[in-house]
Amino acid sequence: MTANNPQTISVTTKNTCSLTLGLIAVIIGTISLLVGWVPYLGLLAIPFAGIGLLLAGLGFFYAIAKGFRGSAMPILGGLICAAGITLPILSTTATSAAITKATPLMLQAMTNSQPMGTITTSQPSNVNAGR
Repeated sequence: MTANNPQTISVTTKNTCSLTLGLIAVIIGTISLLVGWVPYLGLLAIPFAGIGLLLAGLGFFYAIAKGFRGSAMPILGGLICAAGITLPILSTTATSAAITKATPLMLQAMTNSQPMGTITTSQPSNVNAGR
């Protein structure tokens, strides 16, 4: 090595803007998925997942502008955020359907003269009639 030849190190990274937006979308989507499975409460995660989906879209378009470099993370973030939007809707819909189906059965059980949990047995009226 001589003094006339200094060594230079070039560090090239992928498109850091799209990676950053994609990573933020992945984090927001993961949090939305964790909250989204809880019926009714999970509906509060939908706006946050929507913001994450928007950020993933911006990151993807930025990656397209740079020749598709660094586009995997925004795609992953967008998919996770889309699941974070879908999951609360499905869990709340299924819970509402179950409650709607169970309500008439509960009302019928409550109006019945027997207390809930009572076991009744029916016996034939002529048990000893043949003797």
